[in-house]
Amino acid sequence: MMIQRDRRSWCGLGLLGLAVVLGVPTTGEGRAEPPNTPSLASVSPTTPGGRFDEMARKFGGVLWATRPSQDSVLSFTQPSEVREILVKPDEAVKKGQVLVRARDADILAAIATQRVRSSNEAEVKGAATALELAQFRYDQYRKAAAENAKSSPSEEAELRLSVDNARHQLDAARARLKEEQLRLETLERQLERYRLEAPFDGRVESVMVEQGQGLNEAEKVVRVVNTDLLWVEAPVPTDETLRLGLKTDSSAWVMLVIGDSVKVVRGRVLHVSPVADMASGTRRVRVEIANPSRWPAGTPAAVRFEEPVADWSSVATGRKNP
Repeated sequence: MMIQRDRRSWCGLGLLGLAVVLGVPTTGEGRAEPPNTPSLASVSPTTPGGRFDEMARKFGGVLWATRPSQDSVLSFTQPSEVREILVKPDEAVKKGQVLVRARDADILAAIATQRVRSSNEAEVKGAATALELAQFRYDQYRKAAAENAKSSPSEEAELRLSVDNARHQLDAARARLKEEQLRLETLERQLERYRLEAPFDGRVESVMVEQGQGLNEAEKVVRVVNTDLLWVEAPVPTDETLRLGLKTDSSAWVMLVIGDSVKVVRGRVLHVSPVADMASGTRRVRVEIANPSRWPAGTPAAVRFEEPVADWSSVATGRKNP
């Protein structure tokens, strides 16, 4: 399959982010012809054919764009006021790092109060002492009754019930202390709503709020991305996925436009959709490539699943720097 598109379709890709499955030359019976990879020498970087679109047609494949392998836009889950912004755009962050804090003085005070209550064992200790005393009195009565060979059933029953009641009081005191500890855990979990933490290792792409700003629920606050790996989610013709037997860990080759050059890197298939789109005759295929050079996500890419014949490792496009 060979890439075919005009400048208008390329602009549509950047503005709309729509899938463009490039035209495939067919035989008279409408079946796709096998991919054709011409010699690299046929493309000159100093001629119009050296532009990325021409390179892409020569490379063959499906035209799409790269995206971060991890991408999260964070929001508070309740109306909030921004108290502190702890990061800046393009700053590296670690998973769990606090990025933005909302005004949280009230809940911090509630947590401090609840922490005192949840650690107060005075009631439990008092109930334990009462049980010990009731048990001592009951044991002493039983000992004296055995030595004197006489006892009062009602008095013995009263002492035994005192022991049982003291034991129940101790269980109730322990339960109340546990409830206080659970309330503390609940408040501490609620405190998480006042802080936005990095969901993974990555970089801050943008901060969308100012300190002191009031926010509605779910209003966008900060975006975090990870581009150590780049993904290309390409709509690949269904018949091609079947012919090549594409599956997880199948090989893929991705051509990217980076600055004034076109680079081809080898990647792997992460996922092949089990559902085909009947209207377009395609299936979504997710391809992953390593990105040690920190190329920006969102760059145009062409993806193919058969190894190119020519050496496309680094090719100049001949474009001028602005």
